[in-house]
Amino acid sequence: MPVVIVTGASKGLDRALAAAPAGGGRDPVVDARSAGPPAEAAREPRSAGARVVALPGEVTDGGHRAALGASAGERGGLELLVNSASALGAEPLCGRRTIRWTGCGRRWR
Repeated sequence: MPVVIVTGASKGLDRALAAAPAGGGRDPVVDARSAGPPAEAAREPRSAGARVVALPGEVTDGGHRAALGASAGERGGLELLVNSASALGAEPLCGRRTIRWTGCGRRWR
């Protein structure tokens, strides 16, 4: 089954995006910085029968990104990445370095 990774799935639109793939026959992998929000975001899609993985962690950590990618790879491969996590705060976007996503069968930037 195709997988959708939603980072920053702790509240609002991101949380709604985490639930949406289950209705389309996709399994979501959800992420947020602390353990509570991804577990809460996983409840609704799980109740719809989706195989949800909730992985708390920081997307700026290469090991965590690798775990997200591996989780998608184990479940049929990544179809869509919704990267809504933010480490920017008040910092401008210009000058940010590229974060590489690996482990999904392809290299994502």
